[in-house]
Parts: sequence; structure tokens; C-alpha cells
Amino acid sequence: FSSRRRHTRLQGDWSSDVCSSDLVPNLKPLFSEQKKTSSREKIDRLSEKEIQYILNEAQNSNINLYRWIKVLLFTGMRPHEFINLKKEFVNLIQKTIFIESDNEKKRGGLIPIPDEIIPTLNTLYNQNKQSNHLSPYKTASGALTCLKRLCNRVNKQHGSNIKVTNRTFRKTFASRLSELSHDRGKVAEILRHSLRVNENNYVKMRVDFLRPEIEKLNYCVG
Repeated sequence: FSSRRRHTRLQGDWSSDVCSSDLVPNLKPLFSEQKKTSSREKIDRLSEKEIQYILNEAQNSNINLYRWIKVLLFTGMRPHEFINLKKEFVNLIQKTIFIESDNEKKRGGLIPIPDEIIPTLNTLYNQNKQSNHLSPYKTASGALTCLKRLCNRVNKQHGSNIKVTNRTFRKTFASRLSELSHDRGKVAEILRHSLRVNENNYVKMRVDFLRPEIEKLNYCVG
């Protein structure tokens, strides 16, 4: 601003020719923040009805995608963890999955397998005997592409507005589990979230202690 305009404002006289663009910078953060919030809300989690729409369509049109979705919904695995999951780390007798950590910020460990998806995992295990991996897809992006196409069909059929990302099913799993469980420590352990404390003081829970929590999950799937 010129010295004249600064002096005029200090005197309390706002009748000088104030450019309207002077006010714009104060409004931009407000609108950008609103846009971020609304976009995050759309992909936060899926409702029971949306899950049913997606699973029904997948079961009728793409059985591999149906199995992919179901495993993610009932285990909370990240898509890339499912992609990299080797058959040797799936124990259908003890009902556990061992997740290898491929990132120092993401903890691995054992997670319990709920009874609901034992038949699905058994099918995937025997589906491609030549492969060492369990997933029906080779890349998470390939699965996501198929999923987005399926959601477009679902949206047209039901007039819905379902949007998905690679984190949608994990967020849905976490939200649903949190609603059913009163123990945040158990939920964090199943999700393999590191607590904000010294790792030496972190006590890991036995997988059998966590199983009752994950068995509470029920998306009314057939």
C-alpha cells in the first residue's frame, strides 16, 4: 500500500479507495478448507446400505472383486498388504494372518481371521495353486480400477454417490469396529497402529485376546 493509504487507515478513515482485492486473501483459506472437509467426508467410510450395494453387484459381476472386498472389510488389511500377502502367512487352522511390515512407520503382526471369511480365504488359497500369493489381483491399483467401475454401475442403478479410495474399506472396518468395541487398545492392536509411547513400554496383546472383538463385525453379508 502507498504511505497515503496506510496513513488514512490509521486515522480511521476508510473512505479512501480500498481495492476489493484487498479482502480476497482472507476469504481463500476459508473456501479451500471447506472444500477439503467435504471431500474427506465423502470417502471416510461406507454405510451398511452402500456395502450391500457394492457386495451384491460384485457377487453378480466380478467374483474376484467380491472376495477382495470381503477380505478387506473383515480384516482391516491395507490393499498393498493383501497384494503382498503370501499363502504361508495365512493359517486357516489357527485362524490367523501374519502381516509383514514393509515400512518402519507401519507395524506388522498377527491379526485374527473372523469365521465369516474362512470359506473365502480357503477358496483364494486353492484358486491359483501356482501362485505363492493369496490375492486375486497383482496390484492394488488394478483392484481399485475394477472397484471404481463397479461403483459407477451401482451409482447409476441406485442413484447413490459412492466414492472409494484404497483406504475406504480399512476406514469402514475401523469405524465399525470402534462402534462395536469399548476397548480402543484392542482396536488399535487389530489395526496395528503404533501407540504414541516408547516401544519398549508397549505391551502387545495375544491374538486370541483380540478375536472376540473382530468376531463382533457383521455387515449382514450373505
